[in-house]
Amino acid sequence: MLRLSQFSADQHASYAEHAAEAAEAAGAQGKFWEMHELLFENQDALHDEALAQYAESLGLDAGRLLGEVLNGKHSRRVREDFS
Repeated sequence: MLRLSQFSADQHASYAEHAAEAAEAAGAQGKFWEMHELLFENQDALHDEALAQYAESLGLDAGRLLGEVLNGKHSRRVREDFS
């Protein structure tokens, strides 16, 4: 199984964590790689509002995606990258 670490070691780590969770949430809607690419291309804009905009641009349910990010639904999987 291919695993990519989603975390950045810089000052934007909190945004990076939410971005990683957004990629997982997008994956739950069938668009992990598309979201991953958008996040990579827009590393300077990873705040929650931007994540919702990216979801909308991919035709995802942005409310669901942001809800999953904010309630930490995918945080355990993202944190597994650290172990």
